[in-house]
Amino acid sequence: MKVGGASSLRSGRRLAGRPPQSTVPTESPLFGRFRERERIDRLVTGVRARRSGALVLHGEFGAGKSRLLDHALAQARGMRVLRCDGDPAESELWFSGLNQLLRPVLELVPDLAPRLAVGLEAAMGSGAEVAGTDRFLVRAGALALLTRAARDRPLLCLVDDAQWLDPASSAALAFVARRLDAEGIALLVASGEGEGRRFGPAGVPSMWLGGLDEPAAGALLAHLGGASLVPEVSARLVELTDGLPLALVDAMTSLNLAQLAGRMPLPEPLPLSSGLRRALMERLHGLPAPVLRLLVVVAAAGVEPLHVIVSAGEALGIEAPVLESAEASGLLLIDGGLVRFRSRLVEPAVYHEATFFERRAAHLALAGALGRDDDSDRRAWHLAASAMARDEAVAREVERTAESARRRGDPSLAATALERAAELTPDERERGRRLAAAATAGWLAGRPVLAGHLVRRASRLRACPLVDADIAALGGTIGLSEYHLSDAQDSLLAGVQRVASSHPVRALELLVQAGEVAMAASDTTAAGALARKAEALAAGDDGLAEGAPATGDDRRAVALLRGVERVLGGHYREAAEYAEQAISMAGLGNQPRGHLLGLATALSAGGGLSATAHTSALRLFSAEVARLRATGAIGGLPNALAGLAWLEFWTDRHRCSLANASEGLGRARSLGQRWAEGSCAMSLAMLAAVRGNGGDRAMFLDLLLHPPGVQPTAEHAGAATWALALDDLGAGRYGEALTQLEELAPGPRPVHPWYVLWSRPDAVEAAVRAGRMDAARVALEVLERGATEGWPAPARALLARSRALLATGREADDHYRSALALHERDERVFQEARTRLLWGEHLRRGRRRVDARDPLRLALETFERLDARPWAERAQAELRATGETVHRGAPGGDELTPQELRIAQQVARGASNREVAEQLFLSPRTVGYHLARIYQKLGVSSRTRLAHLLAEDELRGGPPDQSEP
Repeated sequence: MKVGGASSLRSGRRLAGRPPQSTVPTESPLFGRFRERERIDRLVTGVRARRSGALVLHGEFGAGKSRLLDHALAQARGMRVLRCDGDPAESELWFSGLNQLLRPVLELVPDLAPRLAVGLEAAMGSGAEVAGTDRFLVRAGALALLTRAARDRPLLCLVDDAQWLDPASSAALAFVARRLDAEGIALLVASGEGEGRRFGPAGVPSMWLGGLDEPAAGALLAHLGGASLVPEVSARLVELTDGLPLALVDAMTSLNLAQLAGRMPLPEPLPLSSGLRRALMERLHGLPAPVLRLLVVVAAAGVEPLHVIVSAGEALGIEAPVLESAEASGLLLIDGGLVRFRSRLVEPAVYHEATFFERRAAHLALAGALGRDDDSDRRAWHLAASAMARDEAVAREVERTAESARRRGDPSLAATALERAAELTPDERERGRRLAAAATAGWLAGRPVLAGHLVRRASRLRACPLVDADIAALGGTIGLSEYHLSDAQDSLLAGVQRVASSHPVRALELLVQAGEVAMAASDTTAAGALARKAEALAAGDDGLAEGAPATGDDRRAVALLRGVERVLGGHYREAAEYAEQAISMAGLGNQPRGHLLGLATALSAGGGLSATAHTSALRLFSAEVARLRATGAIGGLPNALAGLAWLEFWTDRHRCSLANASEGLGRARSLGQRWAEGSCAMSLAMLAAVRGNGGDRAMFLDLLLHPPGVQPTAEHAGAATWALALDDLGAGRYGEALTQLEELAPGPRPVHPWYVLWSRPDAVEAAVRAGRMDAARVALEVLERGATEGWPAPARALLARSRALLATGREADDHYRSALALHERDERVFQEARTRLLWGEHLRRGRRRVDARDPLRLALETFERLDARPWAERAQAELRATGETVHRGAPGGDELTPQELRIAQQVARGASNREVAEQLFLSPRTVGYHLARIYQKLGVSSRTRLAHLLAEDELRGGPPDQSEP
């Protein structure tokens, strides 16, 4: 190992183990650490009021302890400041640390009592020999000198790297820290862990510093990386460094621009800069050669049981007592039978400073120690790390570890294992297959940068048609997620061409996925071509699978694509029929993406679907979300949550839509999935409009109308326009609402066809209330042209309500009654409440105030339950106009947050705290904390009562049956 040469420690003062200043930009602001900063600020503030105190900051190397000392220094304006830094080169020199701290005030020693002055002078090297000095007098003298120094102005003492203080200075400072009272002295000490030494006197307050939390770490990375750093890379850096500030700063200096921008995957483990690596390796200087060799074994092992480390060490000729010496050095921690480095940073430094052959020997020794079947996964990794050439036998073993990781719900580990297996694979076709599988696992793990990199590598290899289809499918998924719709379509159609002649069913699956892209692009021509191609493939008209009956996958694919074509062409009833066919066949075949596109088609058909179809769609989406959670496939969650939230919004499960869309938006942002981010913003913008949350609405509209670097799609832009109109409509700004809704009317502008039809009921209402009867009649005509006798009840209810707005007297009453009768066949209550509100307004304005009260009361009750504040205010105003006194509650006063609602839903379905934690990627303790708040807000005290409450209320958030269909 390359650490055995002469010491590079310089004589004189230095910051022990700290890298050169160029590695850590001192101009960077301090991120996070709010609790620690508050504690330090209280300490400094107290000193100004002549209250003394001490605080010890513990933490591993790179946690940012020195930055907190600098923060204290910045708060100490007008104070006297004394400072010292521990140094391993002086750790055996008695009172060297105390001397450094007190030297600026030694001129005050004559003011002390003679006995204390003599003892202190001896310790400082100016009087009697140190060996003959009374240690108590030195300690008491140090306290007296600090007290004298604080007489004129408050005193701040800063001690860094206290673990390297000489024992005499350490004991003296501990003596001082325990006796501070009202002298106006603050003692702030930073002490590292894992050095074989520790400064932590009993009775002195202390705080532990680990890594930064995710928001603070992300803010630090954003400050350092600017626009070049993409969200996935930022999240991955935080994960790989445990949020240690020094590791994050060092990573930003070690990685290239392509890695920071996500065009290349991050190396794992992360490389350390030469400056940081040298600083870390200096800490190992002087250790015996067997200890250094053992450290390489531990670094290669990661975290392994004690017996494995001992066995591997013995295979390399390292005796067991060497491990005891390594632990005594403070570098290793043996806990619970496992051996690991105390510091996250030391491990990669040791590993990368070793030569390749030293690392290879360590891995081979570890593989030999893991020869049993139950250790096969870890053994395979060590064999792979020791390989000097491509080896199919080792590649197969590593691929088996990927399958084990998939079964455990760890696609990220599966992706890493498959990529390594591919690198070890001699055969090019087999290498392409493993790279494609690694790319898919990487996407499901929420690592799109890695997935894209692996797709590009795999596409350069000629594998087999089915593997090429997998590559094309993932390329389409990544293209859509980045708003590159034409690239996504090109990738998918190339895959269809590759597999159509040999695997028509797989070609149909790619066509279905291409239909999803056509829907996003509102491309009617492409949708028609895709549907015709699917019909030809299913029927064998392309000379494929002649005579074979169409399977469930075939029929569903055709129905899905015909539904896409019909809805984009404005043929809504036919689109709904195809969508219902696809939903009814969802249990046939085994293609989950077909399920999701079928539901996207169903949503596009909107109110044209029956209540049964909506319930089935909800069940399918809920099951897909549950499946993705259970398998750890977080890469698929944002789109699934977006679809579920959109469907929940239109079926009036508003609180659940808010919970799922909020989670989906957060996940999409962290994963860099921009399309899913916009899709979640659709629901959130509509919800904000219904609830009158103007600030939220503006933020979500910005996401829809101004996606960074690309043009908004007609689908997302249409949702934004409708949300603006709905907000104006709820607030009674009818002219503004009509202006927005006319943007969605048929015309030369590119408008997603679904909005053309289903925004017309709102357009009729806005036009009538704005006195624009001509515009109201035009909107009604569009609605009637799309209507047929076969329309389900919800759609016919909206048509009847629109006719009522243009009618008068009894005719209007008849239309309103007809609309309400149709509403009662469906569980969607928001539109029903709006119909009651409009009827109540009609009755009240016709001077039938008593008759108006019942529909207005029912409307107000529903709006309050949905927290639809603007609509509730309209209903309240109308009720008051009838002469009724209204005592309106404050909707949402006990509102659950989206996170609390997700937890409540899981608990109501019988999940334990641990099961909820696994599903939502939280800790059980966090779940318990939220559950207590849920009980308090809802006024329940048990899981049983919570389940009853959610079953009775709209909060339940989905169809009764959430099982996999």
